[in-house]
Formats: sequence, structure tokens, C-alpha cells
Amino acid sequence: MEKLSRNSFDEAIIAVNYMADAIKNHFGDEFRGVKIRYSDEPKPLGTGGPIKNAEQLLNTGETFLTMNGDILSDIDIGQMVGSHRKNKPVATIAVRPVKDPSRFGVVEIDERMQIKRFVEKPNRRESQSNLINAGLYLMEPQIFDYIPSGRKVVIEREVFPNLAKQGKLSAFKIGGTWFDVGKIEDYRAANSAMLDVVCRTGAKIEKSVRKGSGVVVSSPSFIGRDSVIGSDSIVGPYVSVGEAVAIGEGSRIVDSIVFDHVTIGKSSLVQGAILGEGTRVGANAIIGAGSIVGSHAAIHDNVKLSRNVAVCPYKEVEESILQPAYVM
Repeated sequence: MEKLSRNSFDEAIIAVNYMADAIKNHFGDEFRGVKIRYSDEPKPLGTGGPIKNAEQLLNTGETFLTMNGDILSDIDIGQMVGSHRKNKPVATIAVRPVKDPSRFGVVEIDERMQIKRFVEKPNRRESQSNLINAGLYLMEPQIFDYIPSGRKVVIEREVFPNLAKQGKLSAFKIGGTWFDVGKIEDYRAANSAMLDVVCRTGAKIEKSVRKGSGVVVSSPSFIGRDSVIGSDSIVGPYVSVGEAVAIGEGSRIVDSIVFDHVTIGKSSLVQGAILGEGTRVGANAIIGAGSIVGSHAAIHDNVKLSRNVAVCPYKEVEESILQPAYVM
């Protein structure tokens, strides 16, 4: 949404199914000058079905941009639009090279940037290219003619290969920052990479942050507005702290992501973990590497979570968990 605002888009349609109310409550009907409408899916419709489902909302006869919600990139949308208008395909896909293309849709292109073949998640022996679908598309209204209605459609398997065969699918190469954050390990890697960008001159600490005596914040780290860090605490490196977070005195946070309104008791250790919004961590607690604590969960005093423990939202953990586990 920030990218759309920066690029002077005036309207966005968000396809919603899972946690639709949470998304609507967060964004409302406008975000930084971008009007928002919602296309509700009564059931999951895959990657192509939501586009077809939004056809009536997109009935303007204009080129439109489609973005996967789990992609983080610094793509130059203006240049992509220029390439699309020059080549005049039904759709233009942003593509980029990766070392292992087997997790993605792989594209093979010619010298004119026309996609000759599109293969979704091939094995390594099948891959004739290291260029992958980057999850951003410019589309003409004709795309609706290629997407069946009323059912789940995987656009990468049912639509793009067909367009490629007809010579109606183009590519636009991108570089720079790009992450698919659909997996936790990729989400963590993206946060670390963005901290490197934001903290080139040192840790970034918002002006409204209050720090006790003896606090050390190691770069790269980011501390959000209205947060409080207790005396003798150590934060960083590679820590992202949201807004209105309270960190108790003598605690240490390293290589972790801490969402808004989290409370961490005194003398606690959070290492290599993710704490969801509103999480409460007691005093003398330890949250181990790879652990994820869902929003508004509570970890009691003196509790230790070993590596790779996942705690679902709103759950309470009163006893230590010393092996990988799910708390549901």
C-alpha cells in the first residue's frame, strides 16, 4: 500500500478471505491518498480466481497492476508500465534471477522480453532458466477472458502458460530488493535486509523512545515510537521493535522481531524469535531461536521456550517447553 501511494495510484482493491475483518479494520477505506475497496472471496479462489472475482470492480477498461500480498520489493513501477505499453501484451510479469528457481514459477524469455514458456515450480532438472515470477503483474482487461469464473484458479498453471503459447505474455526484469515473505525464514531474512538499509549510519531510534541508564542498542536495530527500554538492557544487533513496546530492565533482545504493544519483563532473553502484537513475556523468561509467539499470547515468569516453539495467538504458557513444539 505504501508503494502504491508513493507511485500516485489513486485506488486499490484488496482481495480478502482469511482474516478479512482484520485487514478491513486495519486499512479502512483509504490509505495515504489511495482509495480502498474490498473484493470478498466466500472461499479461497487461488491466485487467479480473486482477479476474476474482482472483475466488476475493475471494469474500467484500463491497465491494472496486480501484486501478491507476500512480496516485498523496490521495483520501479513506472519503468514496468513503460515496458508494458511498448510491448503491448495481455500481461507483463516482473521477473528476477534466483539461485534456486524450483520454489517459484520459472520463465523462459526471448531477446524481445517475450515469455516463451512458463513453468510453475519445476524441479531443478526441468529448469531451463533462473528467471522467476516475482509476483507483480501489469494486466489488460482482456485477462478476464482467460480466467474461468466461479472456481479456484491457479493463474501460474492455468493462465500464464496459455498466454505464453499465444505470444501474449511479456517479462520485465527487476533487481534490487526482493523478498517473498510467505515463509517465516524468508520473512526474517527480509527484516534483517531492511535493517541493513535503514541503519546504514547506525541504529535508528525514534525520538519518543525512553531509555533507562546503561541501555545499549547495537546496530542494525530499529526502535519504534513510544517504546520504553529499561535500565541495563541490551537490544541488537538485528532487532526490529515496534511501537509502544516495554522492555524490562536487564533484558536482552537479539536477532528478533518484536511487534507493537509487546511487554517483556525484567531480566528476560529473546534470541532469534518473533513476538506478535500485544504479546506479554514475563520476568526471567527465555524465548529461544526460531520461536514464534502469536499475538496477545502470554509467556509467564521464569518460563523457557527452547528452539522452534510456536505459540498460537491468545494462548498462555505457564511451564517451560524444552523441545520444538506447537502450543495450540
